[in-house]
Parts: sequence; structure tokens; C-alpha cells
Amino acid sequence: MKIIYGRSGCGKTYFAMNEIKENIKGAYEGPLLYIVPEQFSLTAEVDLSKIIGRGGIIKAEVVTFKRLCHRIYNEHGFKKDTLDTAAKTMLLYYIMSKNENKLKVLNGVSKNLGLVTTVSDMISEFKRYNVTPEILKSFAPKSEYLKMKLDDLIFIYEAFEEKNQGSYMDKDDEYTKMSELIKNSDIVKGAKIWIDGFDGFTPQELNIINELEKVADVSILLTLDDTDNNMFLLNKKTYQKLSKENNVETIYLSEQKRFNNIELKHLEENYNSTFIKKYEEKTKNIDIRIEKNPYEEIENIAIKILEKVRDENLRYENIAIVTRNIDSYKNNFKMIFTKYNIPYFFDDKHELSAQPLITLVSMLLDICTSNYSYESIFNYLKTGLTNVEDVNDIDRLENYVLEWGIKGNTWLKEWTFGKSDLEKINQIRRQVIEPIVEFKNKFSKQKKVSEIAKELYNFLIEIKAYENIQNKIKELKEKENPSETEIEITNTYIQVWNIFIKLLDEIVMVLGEEVVSFDRFKNILKQGIMQNQIGILPTTRDHVVIGDVSRTRNSNIKVLFVIGLNDGVFPMPYNDEGFINDNERNELLDGGVEIAKDTKMLLLEENFNIYKVLTTPTDELHLSYPISDTDGKALRPSEVINSLKRIFPNIKISSDVIAKETLKEKVNTINSTVPNLLNDIREELDGESKSEEWKKIYLWFAENQKERISYIEEGLNYKNTIEYISKESANKLYGNEMNTSVSKLETYANCPFKYYLQYGLNAKERKVYKLDTPDVGIFLHEIIERFSKYLLERNISFRDIEKEKSDEIVSNIVDEVLLDFKSNIMTSTNKMKQLSLKLKKLIKRVIWTIVLQIKESDFEVVASELEFGKGKKVNAIEIELENGQKVLLSGKIDRVDIAKTEEGKYIRIIDYKSYSKEMKLFNVYSGLEVQLITYMDAVDELEAMPGGILYLKLDDPMIKTSKNIGGEEIEEQIRNSLRMNGMIVANTRLIKAMDTGMTSESNNLNLKISKEKYTGKTYVPTEEEFEKLRFHVRKTLRSLCEEILSGKIKNQPVKCKGKTPCAYCDYKVICQFDKKLGNDFKTLHEMKKEEIWEQLKLE
Repeated sequence: MKIIYGRSGCGKTYFAMNEIKENIKGAYEGPLLYIVPEQFSLTAEVDLSKIIGRGGIIKAEVVTFKRLCHRIYNEHGFKKDTLDTAAKTMLLYYIMSKNENKLKVLNGVSKNLGLVTTVSDMISEFKRYNVTPEILKSFAPKSEYLKMKLDDLIFIYEAFEEKNQGSYMDKDDEYTKMSELIKNSDIVKGAKIWIDGFDGFTPQELNIINELEKVADVSILLTLDDTDNNMFLLNKKTYQKLSKENNVETIYLSEQKRFNNIELKHLEENYNSTFIKKYEEKTKNIDIRIEKNPYEEIENIAIKILEKVRDENLRYENIAIVTRNIDSYKNNFKMIFTKYNIPYFFDDKHELSAQPLITLVSMLLDICTSNYSYESIFNYLKTGLTNVEDVNDIDRLENYVLEWGIKGNTWLKEWTFGKSDLEKINQIRRQVIEPIVEFKNKFSKQKKVSEIAKELYNFLIEIKAYENIQNKIKELKEKENPSETEIEITNTYIQVWNIFIKLLDEIVMVLGEEVVSFDRFKNILKQGIMQNQIGILPTTRDHVVIGDVSRTRNSNIKVLFVIGLNDGVFPMPYNDEGFINDNERNELLDGGVEIAKDTKMLLLEENFNIYKVLTTPTDELHLSYPISDTDGKALRPSEVINSLKRIFPNIKISSDVIAKETLKEKVNTINSTVPNLLNDIREELDGESKSEEWKKIYLWFAENQKERISYIEEGLNYKNTIEYISKESANKLYGNEMNTSVSKLETYANCPFKYYLQYGLNAKERKVYKLDTPDVGIFLHEIIERFSKYLLERNISFRDIEKEKSDEIVSNIVDEVLLDFKSNIMTSTNKMKQLSLKLKKLIKRVIWTIVLQIKESDFEVVASELEFGKGKKVNAIEIELENGQKVLLSGKIDRVDIAKTEEGKYIRIIDYKSYSKEMKLFNVYSGLEVQLITYMDAVDELEAMPGGILYLKLDDPMIKTSKNIGGEEIEEQIRNSLRMNGMIVANTRLIKAMDTGMTSESNNLNLKISKEKYTGKTYVPTEEEFEKLRFHVRKTLRSLCEEILSGKIKNQPVKCKGKTPCAYCDYKVICQFDKKLGNDFKTLHEMKKEEIWEQLKLE
């Protein structure tokens, strides 16, 4: 056996490939085999063909241990189906779930699916290290807990091996069998074999190497040196094991051949060295870049890559990017490299579970076991592979389900909630649910695994899943110039279908005759899905490879970017010691049972991998790290950065955190230059002087990219302002005789554009089955209305009701309303039932407060929820515009009270609010809060004098106190917090009628009287002032109506005292209000109440 060794970059691979070339030249008659790890096989084939020529590749072959194993099997006629990782975990799940009561530590697999992966990994580890159940049984653990762990593992291991005695074999046993067959194999007999790219070997692989050495000439390439550097410790151990079993000839390659400059050579010689020799000069080929965030990190790399390709004639394939957290960077790479037209390839594997077909199957299984949950059904439908092909049908169905809270067995009945489009909705429902119900009903009893798998396959064919996949592939293939992403999607669809069918074959192979419940079948299949990944092949050869530290090995890399060099990420920390921890592994090793590396060895391996990455490029090494993540959280640099600074005290360090980009960095591809050109023109428009180069760039675009430059100019001139629609359009939207309401006109006064969207276009948010604050308000209104109606129909006065009777009536009404309110939402869950009890308590208190307020006044309730408008008992409020056109106002008044005094009848209007509401005189004056005062016009026909307009808060208040107080005092404070506020006419007899027991402070109103002065949250204007205000509001409403019908829809919300209606607006996403794009507020300058009353006198 020959061991060829040396440090990174000394030419070991080149040396071995040249030996192969010499053997071909010398007409060596035996096989020439070059064995490499699986992930490096394609690169090795390309590199070998370059050295030995196309003809030579026929005589020499690049293989992996796995490929060589299967060839030797075929040679000997050894045929057994192999259990891959997915099949193995499915079988292990079955064993573990069936024997949960016999396991001490590894029980509970049905609740923790990850346990199966743990056990699968442990059994694989045992087999790779030739550890049998018998060896484990012979070991006597000192720790009771380790004994329990091993007992469980032995039990599962033996059950697994017993299952493996049939017509299939665990893939982890393949190498063991291969070792037995090598001695009689003509494929390797008399061969010359080179083994390259491995950083260590398992005992199984060492057995293969030792057997190969008996029949062939074996050369092994290892990265190490003759020093005591711990970085090479693992490879030194490998060297010692090989030397122990074989007569070894060594060839040490000491001369560096990879690097084209002294800096990279110096880095290789000194990285992780005990005695560092510093490189004092300023570096040119190694640098560190500090970035604000990952996005800017990738964008600057893209700019750098384009410079290399454009100015230095590099090919994309000569450039690679390596990181330790590739998933966190993927979206940025896709977005930015597409923008800069850089071809790229992710050298990693994709999870199978995210693919549409697998989502469909997983969701189908969940639907059948989770009683038709919303999430599972719509995730199933949105895969695009079901029998419901029209996405509009899926949206329509989802809107209905969300609005009415459809769940569980409600899916199986005809839906009758609401009135619109029920026939179509139920048709879609049946189309979705009937195949699923038919499928589910087949598994009411336990069945054989093979039968369930067959029914699942038939279901996919029935709902046209395979047909839909084929159609999607066909559509993508028929595209004239498909993108790389589209080609990748096409290949993925084919791969995923084949993987899933193989998965069904495997579950039948290992468990076909076993009888299981559907739920257990689901978990077994999910185990198989979790273990599968998709490997995507690159669609072009000339691309930038983006990979992980431990996986990527590329030859001919001239420029390497190592990114994301942050503490805690690079190097990767190994905090999880696994099921068998480090101390237990050492205990096993002391007892003669060797298994895989502990965390200390894994950290050494990680350090070695970083060394190999840093010594990969021939010309340039660029390192970078962001100082914050995408959420703005601060990040620290990796220890690797500090290591390089120690080796290179004057290493080039750059950062864009403060510095601006140069013109060269801003001008690259057309796509990437456009936003920079746009910014430049904006700056020039703002008065900043710009360079002549940008003007030349603009002229080039104007000449060669006319369509693009027109878009730029259009974008620069764009204003996000909307003024008017035509009068004709306004008439079509609102009608010649416009019907609206006071609250809608308040909306217009706050923001004309919102009124246009909400009441003109009827744009609505998707309704969702949940209880919001407005819903609670509606619920409370409903109870109060029914309570008032109950008394009025029976001719019972509020003042005659006692507390006990009031609570009884309320309780009965609440129970009635709960049954119908929002499709039984108040009784849908235990949480909602608890809320219902709280609301019942609240409404009893609120109604009793109303009763007390009536009892303590001269007012009587004459109407509750009084509707006015066209076709109602009370006529609409009519507003005549200057052109003679009429506008009819409608609405609903919560409560109307009348009091009879010596002066005549007074009327007051009460508005219930489920939140704190204080009347603001300025808002009334400005048209923002005109509902209550306008309602006075609706009740003119009751022939009563205006008495007041008041808000009553419907709430169960929280009382704050620093001392213990009694029940009566608590009730008094609650009463005080529920006092009405608003506006009442200044009349002593009227105020007395509002609260007959009032002296200086009212129990019913937020009002105090002292020396004929009124204070509190209730305005007390004179009768003349009140009428002046009513007249002013009528003019304001007329003006608002004129504007609406003129077509004014300006997106100019009001702003007063820094507050705007935009904060909680549902239409922000449509409006896109932005001051930079010409939007501005209609600023109102608040006036004092004295100023308002004075102003009204002048009108």
C-alpha cells in the first residue's frame, strides 16, 4: 500500500492523476480505478479527463465506494433490495411504536418522531464501526442510565436485524458484504486503485481498503504533514490504522504547487500553526470586508464577481462562494444574482417535504386524521395538483370557510350560512371533499400496509395529481427560453414523483403484510418523507458554485468568497453531544467498543474543513461578515477573522458601513445600473451636482434603452396623488339620488379616498370567523335593543324594573342571542364560553346602570335602535344641494329618551360605545364627529325640544385604589366611570331632569355645577349656540355631499394634533400614502371651544 500525503495545495490529486496517465501510456492491462466521495465524483471525472485526455477516460474510471460495491454485487449475481435511510426509518418507526411499552428511554415515538432518526443514526453508526448487538451485550456500563439506553438500542437493533433476514438488506450492511466478495472479484483483481478526497475512514471502509490491498495495488491520498499540528490529528490516526494493517510505502509532497501568489502560500503554511510567522506587507490577494447586513454582503460580492468576469476575463466557474449557513443566504442570492444576471448553482440538497406533491400527500393524511382542519385542507388545495384546478374556486371556498368558521364535520353537510352563491360554494365543497371522504372511509378498520399504499396511489391518480404534474412539466418544456429556475422546477417535479413512488414501494417492501391503523401508516410514511432530499444538477457548466464548508470541494477555483464569518456560526459549534454523550462514548471506547467521534473530534474536523476551504483558491481569497442580521440584531466576527489578522497584521479591510460605492461598483449590468441611475437623477433634481459620467450613462440609456428610459422618467414624474373621478363616474357609483349615512360622511371628512374605496368601490377585507372589538359592540347593542324592546312591548317602564328582574331578563336574552350570534362563535370553544360568561356579567351591569340612570331622571325611553331612512318608519334626513340634487341620509339611533317638563318636552339621543369616547367640540365643528347632532334632525317629527346628545360607555371598568374599600364604594366608583358625556343644552330644569338628585355633581352625567359654571366632559351650550352648531353641521354635510358627487376622492387624510386616521386604516396597502411621492395631510388647527362659539355667532 502506498500513502501519498502532504499539506493542502501540494499537488496530491495532480500527482495521482499523472500516475494514472503514465499507467495508460505504459499500456497497463489491469483496471485503473480512482475512488472519491460521492459529492466529488463529477468534479473528479472532469479533472481526470483534462489530464489523461478523452481517450484515456475509457481506460481509467472514477468510482465511489457505493458504485464499486454495486458493480461487485452484480458481478457475483448478488441481488437483494436495499433499505435506504427512508425505508430504514419507516421500519424502525414501526418497531418502536409497536413496542413502546418495552422501551425505557426511547419510548414516546408517536409524539416525538425525531426519536426514530436518533435510533436510525445510532444503528448506522454501530454498523459502520462493526459493532453488533452481541458486542453491545458484552459491554458492562458503569452508569445505570447508559445501561438503559443501550438496552433499548439493543432491543431495537435485534428486532431490526431480525426483519432484515428476508429479501432485502440494510444499506449500512452493503460494505460488510462487499468486503467478503472482494477477494473473488475480477473487477478489482490486479487493479491499480487511488483513493482520494477522504479525511478519514470508518472501520467498514478500512476493511474494504484492507481487502482491496490483498488483490490490488492501492494508493491513498491524505492531507497531513510531518509535524505535531493538531489540525491533521484525524488523518494521522487514519494513517496509523492503515500502517498497522498493511506494509506502507509513503510519498511526502512538500512543495506548494496550487497558489499563484505568496500571500495564499503564507496563509496555508501558518493557519492554525503553533508558531505563526507574520506577513507584514499590505495584502493584495486576501482581504476582509465588513458589511451592514447579509443583503449588502451578497450585493457587494455580486458587483465584485461582475468586475472579475468583465475586467479580468475570469469565467464564472472559476469563482466559488462558501458559507456555513447557506439557508439563511439563499433568498438573497436568488434575488441579487438574478438582478445582476450571474449564473449560480447551490451545491446542496433540498428538503423533500417542501415540494407540492409531498405537501399534498402530507395534508391528505392530516385531513383524514385531524377532522378536516382549515390548514390541512387549504394547504392541500394550494399545491395546484388536486382536481380543483381553478384557483378562483379555491379562493371563493377559502373566503367562505374563513367567514363562517367552517371546520370538522361541517365539511360533510350542505352549507347554508349566508345567502350569496351557496349553490356554487357547495359544488366546490363537494368536488374537494367527496374524493377525500371516500378515501378516508376505506380505513375505518386496520388494514395491511400494502393495501393502504395502493389506495393512496389510486387516490393520487383519481384526483389527477400525476396528470397535473405532467401538464406543468409540459408547459415549462414548451417555453421558448426557460429560465434556470424553471428548468430546475421541471427536473424537481420528475424527481419528486419518482422518489415518492419509490417510497411507496419501500414501505410495501418492508411492511407490506403488516396490519396497521391509518394513523400509524401516516407516521410511518412521514418518517420516510423526512429522510429524503433532492439533489439538483447544474443546468450550465459556467456558473458560480455556492456551497457549504463541509460539502464543497472544487478544483480550478481561482477566486473564493468565504461569507458569513460570524461568531457562533463559523466555525460551527457542536453543543449537542447526541443520544450517546461524550463521556459515554469514552466509556464505551475504554471498554473496547469504538463508535463515531465525540464533539472534541468534531471540532477538530470542523477546523480542518475550514483550513481546506481557506486553501482552496489559487489566486484570491475574500472574506466577509455582516455586523447585523436581517432583523438588525448585532453580530460579532468569527475567530477565523482574528486568526487571519494575526497572520496578516496589515490585511486589507474594507467596509461600506460608512463609505459610499464608487461609480465602477454602481455600473454593472443594465438591470443593476437602472436603480443607481434613478437615484442619481433624483439627487440631481434635488440640487446635488453630479459627475459627467452619469450624464453619459443617461445618454447611453436614452439611445439604446428607450423603453427603459421612458419607464425611468415616468417613475421620476410619478405622484401618488389622486384628485377626482369624473362626475359621470361619481353618479354611476352613488346614484342620482345618493343614499348615504352620517357615519359614512364622517369617513369622507376624515379621508375622501377611504370613502371612495369603502363605499364607492365597496372594497372589503376578507371576513374571518373571529370575535373582534366591533363584534363585542354589536353583541352588546343587540342585547340592549332586545331588553328595551322587551319592556316597550309590555308597556313596562325602566323605572319600574328591579335588579333581580333586570338580571333575569338579560340572562334569558343573552342565552337566546348566543345561539345565533356569528354562527355560534360564542359557544365554539371553552375559551369563548368563558368570554360569554364575562360578557353576560358585563351586560347585566351595563343595563342596570341604564335602569338606574332612567330611575334617577325624568326621562323615559321611547325608542331603541330607531332606524330612519328611505322606506323606514322615520323618514330619511334630506339634504338639497345647490344644483337641486337630493341626498338622503339614513341611520340607526341607539336610544331616544323624552322628558316632560313645565316648559314642554325635551328629547335626548344616547349613543352606546363599547370603548371610551369623549365628544370633541372641534371635531363636531370640523365635520369629523357629526353623527349625534345630525340625528337630532331625524327626530324632529317627535315634536320635542333638543335636550342633549350623549355617549354611554358599555364597559365593566377596572377600579384602581390604594386602600381597601367596601362594596358600596366600589359600586359608586363603577357608576362614576359609566357616566354619560357629550352635549346638553344649558337649561337648569333640563339638567335637573337629566339627574333629579343632582346637587353639585351628577351621578348620570360627567358634569359638575359650581356657581352656575359647568365643568366636566360634557359641553353645556346655550340653546342658541346649540342651534347655531346644528346649522353649521348641516352646511358642512351639504358641502361634503357636493364634493362626493363632484368626484373628489383625494387621498388627503386629515391631521390634527399629530393624529391621523391612517394608523388603523384597512386600506393603507391600496393608498400607499407617501410624502415623498407628493402625498400630504389636510392639517386642521384645533380651536378652543370659546373660539368656536364666537365663530358660530358670525355665521
